[in-house]
Amino acid sequence: MDGQRSQPSLPWSLPAFSARLWPTSPSIVSFAYLVMWLGLSRAVRLPDLSARGDLSYGTYLYACPISQLFVAGIGPDSPWLIAVLTAAAALPVAWVSWHLVEAPALRRKGRASERLKAMWRPREAHAS
Repeated sequence: MDGQRSQPSLPWSLPAFSARLWPTSPSIVSFAYLVMWLGLSRAVRLPDLSARGDLSYGTYLYACPISQLFVAGIGPDSPWLIAVLTAAAALPVAWVSWHLVEAPALRRKGRASERLKAMWRPREAHAS
């Protein structure tokens, strides 16, 4: 070795990613507090976007594979760029998923569960 530290084998693991973004513990705690304050504060009113669809599950599903595609294409050296690109790509995919898959499935949920319950109800014995 020539005196340089070797790079970790998984540079996008959580500890390495966190160390690159927030090098000190107080900044992590401050950021978490700020996020909680913004989410729970009555002083800050964010628009209600739920009428356009619930993107949370689709974002959860698709953000990781999309980010890994960007990491493979760009490399792990630009975490902020990858985060912005991932959000820009994952949110439209989540919106399409909500409108084409999730919302129709939720609308059919009640009917399907009633059919399943009817199939598994014990048949009444006919009295003769």
